[in-house]
Amino acid sequence: RLLADRLARGCLRILDVGCGTGAVSRELSTFGMVCSLDRSPDALRFARTRGVKCPVVGDAAHLPFRSAAFDLVTAFDVIEHVEDDRAMATDLRRIIAPGGALAVHVPAWPFLFGRHDEVLQHKRRYTRKSLTDLLLAAGFRLEYLGWASCVIMPPALIMRTVEKLLPRGSDAGRDIADIYQIGRASCRARV
Repeated sequence: RLLADRLARGCLRILDVGCGTGAVSRELSTFGMVCSLDRSPDALRFARTRGVKCPVVGDAAHLPFRSAAFDLVTAFDVIEHVEDDRAMATDLRRIIAPGGALAVHVPAWPFLFGRHDEVLQHKRRYTRKSLTDLLLAAGFRLEYLGWASCVIMPPALIMRTVEKLLPRGSDAGRDIADIYQIGRASCRARV
């Protein structure tokens, strides 16, 4: 839904940053040529079995593409993993053609940062302001910023509070937030 108007144009040059095993890349392939970037050769091998046609082994923090190469770039659950998210946002802007768009999905609400984030090697969670500031500083214009998975916020908040009170080695980190990936922000920006 977030990209419906963009995807309706068809024949797009699309980059799926952090594509993992290729589920999103496969869905996007009906709208144009999709290049699928991931740092894991194993994930990309599996993605090929799902029909991903242009797998590229690479680091999302150092994008190996020429400037203005893509009409649409997706970075779903990626930016929170890199040390320098500002440099990454600037590099994402560099590879998007004029009139192109970026779609991101990141963990939200820093107060929910917990063991689950640590296990997933997240460097941060975002607020509406921090994500907006990040993208504006990189030269994007925000078209949409919204929340996903908010329905379970109350129980997740309780679980995170309990988790912080328990000893560090406790098994309590396996909570409802681990299962449902609560507190996600979705965003679309344009060049």
